[in-house]
Amino acid sequence: MMQSCESSLALKESVVDGRSCVTDCSCQACFPALKQPNLGPLGHAHHESIMSERCAICGCQVHRKGDYAKPTLRGRSHATRHHYVAERFFGRSKNRPRSQREAIFAECPWKQEGNTETFCYECHEELLHNPVLLPEDVKRFAELVHLRGLREERKPRGRSKVAGRIVLLREVVSLGLDELLASSRQQCRAGQAHQLTLDVET
Repeated sequence: MMQSCESSLALKESVVDGRSCVTDCSCQACFPALKQPNLGPLGHAHHESIMSERCAICGCQVHRKGDYAKPTLRGRSHATRHHYVAERFFGRSKNRPRSQREAIFAECPWKQEGNTETFCYECHEELLHNPVLLPEDVKRFAELVHLRGLREERKPRGRSKVAGRIVLLREVVSLGLDELLASSRQQCRAGQAHQLTLDVET
């Protein structure tokens, strides 16, 4: 038995056709703890796949066997590494390894300098590298920048204000995730309670 969504309701894990399945919950917060077995050609699960590498966001099994970035299942599921905090913020560049540029941060505000995570190609290149900011989003963020005293009339010599804007954007993401997780967990608990009621009635 497993606990889901910080709820007292039990989450059951079962096996259907050789695959690990979750019942009574669709909450994404529950999924990372589950390791889906890799199926062989006859549909049998391989026990060694329990330790297989997975994408930190979508949870898919990733590999390092070639076809990176190709428009195929293998290409889309290829493992790739991503820094939590960009190396360029500390004056380093992967594209220009011998060059040194002025650092934005002398020290990482989040104590994550150099730390990386593994993602599939899709979540790394398509999702993380291409966040969608619509015109209204940009306008509201610009207002936040102004209210926090991070606006610039002309570029200053120092980089403290762009550092502040980076920290501010991280704060926006963090607060948004907190709010969405809270509401999603509440919906998940409500859905579980409703399903239990239906099970009792039937």
